[in-house]
Amino acid sequence: MGKQDEPLHVSSKAELKRREKQQKKAKSGGFESLGLSPNVYRGIKRKGYRVPTPIQRKTMPLILSGNDVVAMARTGSGKTAAFLVPMLERLKQHEPQGGVRALILSPTRDLALQTLKFTKELGKFTDLRISLLVGGDSMETQFEELAQNPDIIIATPGRLMHHLSEVDDMTLRTVEYVVFDEADCLFDMGFAEQLHKILAQLSENRQTLLFSATLPSVLAEFAKAGLRDPQLVRLDVDNKISPDLKLVFFTLRQEEKNAALLYLVREQISSDEQSLIFVSTRHHVEFLNVLFREEGIEPSVCYGEMDQDARKIHISRFRARKTMFLIVTDVAARGIDIPLLDNVINWDFPPKPKIFVHRVGRAARAGRTGAAFSFVTSEDLPNLLDLHLFLSKPIRAAPTEEEVLLDKEGVFSKIDNAIASGETVYGRLPQTVIDLASDRIRETIDSSADLISLQKTCSNAFRMYSKSKPLPSKESIRRAKDLPREGLHPIFKNILEGGELKALAFSERLKTFRPKQTILEAEGETAKSKHRQGPRQWVDVMKRKRAVHEEVINLVHKQRSAKHVEEELPLENISPKGKNMKGTRGLKKRKTASFKDEEFYINSVPTNHHTEAGLAVKGDQGFGSNRLDNAVLDLVADDSSGMQKHKSVYHWDKRGKKYVKLNNGDRVTASGKIKTESGAKVKTNKTGIYKKWKERSHNKISLKGISLGDHDGEAMNRAGAGNQRFSGNKRKFGAGKNKHSVPNAHVRTEVKNLDQIRKERQKKATRIQTMKNQPKRGKKKSGKKGNRGKANETDAIPFLFPKEFQRRQQTHSAFYKGDLPCFETMARGLKKHLKRLNAPKHWMLDKLGGAFAPKPSSGPHKSRECLPLILILRNRLKYALTYREVISILMQRHVLVDGKVRTDKTYPAGFMDVVSIPKTNENFRLLYDTKGRFRLHSVRDEEAKYKLCKVRSVQFGQKGIPYLNTYDGRTIRYPDPLIKANDTIKLDLETNKIADFIKFDVGNVVMVTGGRNRGRVGVIKNREKHKGSFETIHVQDATGHEFATRLCNVFTIGKGTKPWLSLPKGKGIKLSIIEEARKRLASQAAVTA
Repeated sequence: MGKQDEPLHVSSKAELKRREKQQKKAKSGGFESLGLSPNVYRGIKRKGYRVPTPIQRKTMPLILSGNDVVAMARTGSGKTAAFLVPMLERLKQHEPQGGVRALILSPTRDLALQTLKFTKELGKFTDLRISLLVGGDSMETQFEELAQNPDIIIATPGRLMHHLSEVDDMTLRTVEYVVFDEADCLFDMGFAEQLHKILAQLSENRQTLLFSATLPSVLAEFAKAGLRDPQLVRLDVDNKISPDLKLVFFTLRQEEKNAALLYLVREQISSDEQSLIFVSTRHHVEFLNVLFREEGIEPSVCYGEMDQDARKIHISRFRARKTMFLIVTDVAARGIDIPLLDNVINWDFPPKPKIFVHRVGRAARAGRTGAAFSFVTSEDLPNLLDLHLFLSKPIRAAPTEEEVLLDKEGVFSKIDNAIASGETVYGRLPQTVIDLASDRIRETIDSSADLISLQKTCSNAFRMYSKSKPLPSKESIRRAKDLPREGLHPIFKNILEGGELKALAFSERLKTFRPKQTILEAEGETAKSKHRQGPRQWVDVMKRKRAVHEEVINLVHKQRSAKHVEEELPLENISPKGKNMKGTRGLKKRKTASFKDEEFYINSVPTNHHTEAGLAVKGDQGFGSNRLDNAVLDLVADDSSGMQKHKSVYHWDKRGKKYVKLNNGDRVTASGKIKTESGAKVKTNKTGIYKKWKERSHNKISLKGISLGDHDGEAMNRAGAGNQRFSGNKRKFGAGKNKHSVPNAHVRTEVKNLDQIRKERQKKATRIQTMKNQPKRGKKKSGKKGNRGKANETDAIPFLFPKEFQRRQQTHSAFYKGDLPCFETMARGLKKHLKRLNAPKHWMLDKLGGAFAPKPSSGPHKSRECLPLILILRNRLKYALTYREVISILMQRHVLVDGKVRTDKTYPAGFMDVVSIPKTNENFRLLYDTKGRFRLHSVRDEEAKYKLCKVRSVQFGQKGIPYLNTYDGRTIRYPDPLIKANDTIKLDLETNKIADFIKFDVGNVVMVTGGRNRGRVGVIKNREKHKGSFETIHVQDATGHEFATRLCNVFTIGKGTKPWLSLPKGKGIKLSIIEEARKRLASQAAVTA
């Protein structure tokens, strides 16, 4: 009995240990303590999250309990997951008859795309369907998404309102979970009209959440959101920016900004660090983009009115670290999430402290360090003071060169201690550095006509920007005039030596030099030295005048300095630690003699007045305004039309016969038009887009909580579950083993609507009438074997199964037209693998080779020696994820091959072809590497204007006209008589004429395009001719290695040893395994050293 009881005792011990472990996990404060469902918890663990962030720990229990929540935390603190995880937990799974149950509104397209990506990752193990509705995308594509009956809609207000006005069967009454992401921006003037109509269609029993990095404590400004007893969660009110972020402020003139920016990019910022550059308008974005490219730096750009496809391409290139700089405006940057961003550069200082927090919050995320560099002009000094009042941080000027010369070590030690204690130091850049960079930029601009025109446009745009941006507080404007003169910024303390510091100190003294004598006294002294009597009397007059006025002037200076010391109290004591900068002793004496009792005294102005004023959604009254009825767009627009909207709007009152000023939030809808995110104005009534799509696709949108009842509903369910854009996981809805979690959810409903019944009856009547009119068959026997009158068993298909017959006919015609994808064609041999052939498309999208890879269309190149455009855009450049996105890019005529627009996704691009994408200013040439693989080699614009072609033959046509054929299928008439077969011609792609040619001779450099040595580059050493066999070419590369190949595999690329085009990395030199290992070890040793 004891032996039988022993295993039971062991199992109970194991069970006890397992329960204790679970209890420890539940008490650990992780996501386990929230009681999430297994599918949601798996998605969180897959993302790598272990412990909730402070904002998640505070808000998730409140949201899961059903409360309305208003949350504020700094950028990068995990706010998106804070509302996505409770949403996934509440929805759990897809409900075919549930309609739209969750709505997430974002102010910008980029933020909506980022939220969509994050939602898919967290909901990977659920079957929830997601639809993205943003401006810039096709309405028909979004109709298809809505027809899949999504559970979650992520949208921008303009496009969502466009859909609501277009589709009758679309309603938001079933929405039970609403999120306003970046709520302070959503409730501003720019979205007032859209939100007014959207909120009117939402249910009153919804749960409303407001999230942003900057929110006021007074919720009266957000009363229109319909909050019911909201719970306010505000974190990081004192630390609004990351403590790991280093703030650097440079004072300079407006015309010196370009030079300072290039100096920072080249000298201060490492080449392996990614940086975000903020400018005021889109014109500055275009100017800096051209300037950077002229200087050999390739940036990415993004602004508000940029084309959606171009914006995706630029941001994807920056995320893939193909470019290290992203130039953006405030309108476009809100929502761009770059996880590994290192630096932020404020080319234009932000007009509001709240915008500064959003800008610099892109760096120093998730425990990483970062730096924020800001350029401050004399006009921006009041904004700098407002910013530090908002941040509750003290500020001081950098010590002057004279102070540094007197006690260099002591001054810098004080500055280091001040920075360590949280103070901000602002200073100048070295003038020598600015002068050198300015001369370089001036030469670059003068040599480029584009930069000259763009510079003029930028100056006009900045003038409009200065008029439209909000003004700082009057108190800061007054105090900025009394700020002390600053010296060099402390980050340059190790750059300048003693001699340079003395020279700078002398130049600064010259700037502030004011002679005591007036011009009259100076002339008098000159006359005295020359023994002239005229102006001497003026000297005596000025001496008597100075003796009388000097005491009064000195008294006024003393009063001003004392007043300045008294007014330093609000700024210096703004630090949480109470550390003063100037006049500390005098202030303490005044404080002890004050009548205020610090324990019981109640001030008329709250201690956090400046912080709340900066967070509030205010009107054009500037920083410090207390009006709550006005709300303007936080971000100053980056184009002229947007700047015009920031000004006061006047509307003609027909009854009063006068112009009346509209308050922020007021709407004038007499025109009956709305403006979408793409900038297009559309009518609020129906435009017929949805009706045309419905007739063409035989589909419809039904978001009233009714399941799909179309005759193709089952096929749509399979497509919706297989398409990753609508589903958050890889489960195949209604196919195979992965059934839907709801019993019989995959079964199509048998309830038919009126249209389906009418259509079915019509089909039946047509089928019966057709069969009646057919002659009887099978009785007459004629012909050789008597089979002419016998009916074939496929003859009944058109009458008994019209849909099957139509599908076969379409497949048959598509096969011969070449429209049928390769995975839908019938394979030879055994048919056991037909299940894979009929699989959804996205199964095969990532395959580059094999039977299921996209095949190139017929062309001059062999099928194994070319790349179709779909592989170039999707697999090589990563500009698209699916067939649909590739077709969208090509149909918008964004891709050129050899200077001509190509819209065929399977167009074969071969060796030496030039692929250009004007939207991104990129050019690539298809070359081979030493391992025989295609390489998209980036080339400059000058090199992209021509290509090299190998001559196949030279012949004479009709009337003796000479012409030549090239291996890429070109025919060129009247070539140079010296050109022969196997020579190489340099073809101008613009004029399609021969610019030059290279003879196939010994001593010229060639590239091997076939065989085992494909991709190697070398010089022809010898040519062996063999009658009746292949000719052999001996080639020697740059390292001295010699190899042989056939004549047909050699392509001449230059005269002598200098090629006519740039080569990929490695210059066509093939290394052995040992040589590669030695090279790799040498590079590692150099890095460690």
